Amino acid sequence: MLRTNRVLRRRLARPGVLLIAVALLIGGAAAPDAQAQLPTRAEREHRREIAQRIEAVSQLVREERYEEATPEIRAIWEESPKETATDRLLLADFFGVAAFSAAREDADLRQFFQQEFDRLDDKVQNDRATFLELDLWLILAHILGDGTSPIEWFDRIKDFEIAPQAFGYLSNRLSKVLIQRSRFDDLIVVYQLPQEQIEIYLKRIRRIVAEASQSADPEAALAKAAPQLQMLRREVSLRLIALEAAGLHDQANESSQLISRVDPSEEMAAQVTSALSLLQSAGVAATREGRVRVFTPDGREIGRDAPNPGESDTTGDARDAEAGPRQPEPDEEDR
Repeated sequence: MLRTNRVLRRRLARPGVLLIAVALLIGGAAAPDAQAQLPTRAEREHRREIAQRIEAVSQLVREERYEEATPEIRAIWEESPKETATDRLLLADFFGVAAFSAAREDADLRQFFQQEFDRLDDKVQNDRATFLELDLWLILAHILGDGTSPIEWFDRIKDFEIAPQAFGYLSNRLSKVLIQRSRFDDLIVVYQLPQEQIEIYLKRIRRIVAEASQSADPEAALAKAAPQLQMLRREVSLRLIALEAAGLHDQANESSQLISRVDPSEEMAAQVTSALSLLQSAGVAATREGRVRVFTPDGREIGRDAPNPGESDTTGDARDAEAGPRQPEPDEEDR
């Protein structure tokens, strides 16, 4: 763990300027979620209404009824609450799929999102954007298919002292951009402490599985928890490849052993194998020996026949891996 900290400090200790710090913290912009109060009943009802509208317009997009969907997509963007991470996660999931598809088909909608992006881009390029505005800017960049601007911004500020705070706040979107560009070695900068985060996620997985097994209908409880478990397992696997790509093979192997003990499920092994295949297809060595270390439910090591770096292996579900990791927030048990 200490080595992770040393690697991170070395990456972030190069000379930089603090102009970005003033910009990101202007107007009390540091972590707006931490300042947010509990929503009122009216605000909860509004969020529920937005979620229902998102589901309805997503169905229109799936049916390629873009003429009907376009005005509603624009209205949802303008009327949706954006203050909390949950709000923006819902927007990112929706606009990353439905709005992205509709914007390709409708020139007016694309122009609307381009204008929204340009308005925020001016602040971003002049270091006047808040964390919230940066998050929305990243969502809009994805809608418009612009993977270059976020990477250029990341490279420009990653050595600044404010970078750890900014990247922690924006990890969901930034990690997705980095993975799409095969910038796996930079994931360590975004996640910052991936080994510790793996432990937090594994505790949550263990608790969810334990609670399900103690319920009246364990099978039904596990089925209900499946989406959450899939997300947590994906987060674990992506932090594992962050360790591998950073050359922290000993920590990666320690985490892999821990994963096999805490969550010896086929689903977890599949997520890890899928994520590690992204490294292999990008030509990143998975371990010093050039092979993946993954463990079966009964504790046997597998992956000895995994392709060497540089060989093509795209059997992993890259789309799941690109779904946007999240920084864990420790709950009472994790503390």
